[in-house]
Amino acid sequence: MVARKCAARLSRWFDRLDLTLVGLMSAYGVHLLRWAVASVYLWFGGLKLINASPAAELVVQTVFWLPPRAALVLIGSWEVLIGVGLLSTHPLVLRATLFLLWLQAAGTFQVFFLLPQEAFQGGNPLLPTMEGQYAFKNLVLIAAGLVIGSTVRRGTGGAGTAGGGPLAPLPAGRRAGGDALGMTERRHGYDR
Repeated sequence: MVARKCAARLSRWFDRLDLTLVGLMSAYGVHLLRWAVASVYLWFGGLKLINASPAAELVVQTVFWLPPRAALVLIGSWEVLIGVGLLSTHPLVLRATLFLLWLQAAGTFQVFFLLPQEAFQGGNPLLPTMEGQYAFKNLVLIAAGLVIGSTVRRGTGGAGTAGGGPLAPLPAGRRAGGDALGMTERRHGYDR
C-alpha cells in the first residue's frame, strides 16, 4: 500500500515535471531555434565576406559563373541577410527570409551534382567527405526553416492558426506550456 502511494506520488511528480519541461520547450524552443539558425547564418556568411571561410573554395567551385571574390560576397551577403531576417518577428520579413534560406540551402546541394568527387569518398554516396557532410547538414537547416515557418501565422486569428480555427489552443490553465502544447494535444486527440 505504501509502495503504491509512493509510486503514484512519484508518477504525479514526474508528470508535473514533464508538463513543465514540455511547456518551457513549447514556449521558448522555436525562438531559440530561430536565434540559433540566425547565428549560424550570420557567422558563416560573415566568414565568407571577410574571406575566412573554410568553405570558400567549395563556394567558388559551385558558383562558377561568378569571379571567386564576387561569389563569396554574393553568398556571404545572402547568408548574412538570412541571419538578420531571422532575427525579425515581422511575418512578411520572416516569410521572405525563409524563402531565401530554403533557396540557399537547396542551392548547396548542387555540390553533389557538380562536384561529386568532392562530396563523396570514392564516389560512394554512403561515404560523404567533409564537404559532403557540410552540404548534408543543410537538411537540418531546411527542416528548421519549416518549423520556424510554421509560426508565421500564429496569433493572426485566421483559420488553422493559433488565433482560431482547428489549431486553437486549449482554454487557459488547461495545460502548462501555453498555445503550442495545447494545439498539439488538441490536434492529436490528447485532450483529456
